[in-house]
Order: sequence, then C-alpha cells, then structure tokens
Amino acid sequence: MLKAISFYNNEMKELFQTAPKYALYTSPSIQKEILNLMSTRVKQMICKEIDGGKFCLLVDEARDEFKKEQMSIILRFVNKDGVIVERLFGLVHLPDTTSQTLKNGIYSILSYNNLDFKSIHGQGYDGANNMRGRFKGLQALILKDSPYAYYIHCFAHRLQLALMAASQGVVAEGIGSIKGDADSTYEIITTFEFFFVLHLVKEIMEITDLLCQALQRQSQDVCNALKLVASTKELLEKMKNERWDGLLSLINSFCQDREIDIPD
Repeated sequence: MLKAISFYNNEMKELFQTAPKYALYTSPSIQKEILNLMSTRVKQMICKEIDGGKFCLLVDEARDEFKKEQMSIILRFVNKDGVIVERLFGLVHLPDTTSQTLKNGIYSILSYNNLDFKSIHGQGYDGANNMRGRFKGLQALILKDSPYAYYIHCFAHRLQLALMAASQGVVAEGIGSIKGDADSTYEIITTFEFFFVLHLVKEIMEITDLLCQALQRQSQDVCNALKLVASTKELLEKMKNERWDGLLSLINSFCQDREIDIPD
C-alpha cells in the first residue's frame, strides 16, 4: 500500500529510498498507525471541502463478521463548485444500537473533527424504529438540536420494502406461505401460482431496476427522484393495462411446456 502511494507522492518515494532495508513497516501496530494517519488526513480534507457549510447525515448500522455493531457515517453536501457530493466520513463501533448511543457516536466523531452538529440540515436513514421514531428515534433526537435537520426515509430502502410487501402479498393470496418438508415445498413450487409470481416479480424488477439504481447515485436529488418515481409508476400502470395479457400468455406457455396444471 505504501509503495503504491510512493508512485504518486514524492515525499513517500524519497522515504522509501532513504529508509533502512530492514524497515518493512509490516508490523500490525505500525500498519494500524499508518491507516489511522491516512484516515485522519482524509477527514481533514473532507472538513476543508465542507468549509464550515451545511451538510446532511446518511447513517446505517450493521454487524461485522465478529457480530459487533458498527455504524457508517456519510456526509452529503454541496462543494464550492456547486456539485452535490457524498463522502464516507467514518465507521464507529457501538455497544448497542439504541437511538441515544447512535446519536452519541455521531456527535463524538463530528465534535472530534470540529464539525458543528447545528450545521446538520438533513438526515437520511432506513425505516427502523431506532432511526425514524417520531419521539425517541435518532432523527427526533438530532432534530431537537438542529431544527433544520429534516428526516427523509431512504428512497432505495422504501422501494425495497414496497417490492417485498407486494411480493409477500401476492404469495400470501396465491399460494400461502412456503413451509413444511421438502415434499410439500416441491408441490408448491411446481404450481401455476408460484410461476405466476416469479414472472410477475421479474417484470416488476425490470421496470424498477432503473429507479433503484438511480436512487443510489451520489448526485441524485429529491426533485429528480420524485420524477423518477412518477415515471416508474406510469410504466407499472402501462404494464398492467397493456402487457398483462401478454404476460399471462407467456406464463401459460411456460407451464404447458412443463406439464403444469393451469387453472381456468
């Protein structure tokens, strides 16, 4: 890693040329120190890019491979060129995922890097209760300190929830929940209803894929996102009104080729 940096940094290149041959810098403690120094430098550059301006918080929490809770913090802001940018600002290990613990972790890393929490002018999280809770959620706690830090439920997460709910609803109405042993499962997955759901979800995912990808772009803004949602809704309506008969014909043909009973 350091050798790669030396190709772009003359000071690092000179250091490698003058350092003793036994100085390999491969000790775990030295490697961690180097990474911490690099992390600190990156944070300083991000703070310089913000330059005392307003920013939004994008936060998510998950467990690492050691089952430890950690929180990722991304800052979204407009740079001096008027371009919307998103910067990964840090990963914070947490003892738990309560809203107060999340808030303390965020404020700690912001304060350490001389960023005023009152400059937070937006929050973007998933829809978990500890994040979006109206009274005790993370967004509510931060909103008390920064009155312009309005909360927006992540559009990509909302789309995922909507698709999951729609799929589960169709499955629940059509074939019931898939449980039981292998025999009963096989009977279920070889029914017309099951293949109908598969083809339907495939069609829906193909239409919503562009929207899903667009909502995850760094340069995406709310106004454009709403336009994409509206256009995607129109495409879904068009599929329902104009392509429904073609979809049923395709499913019927698929089932006939595999000798699957087709209901009247």
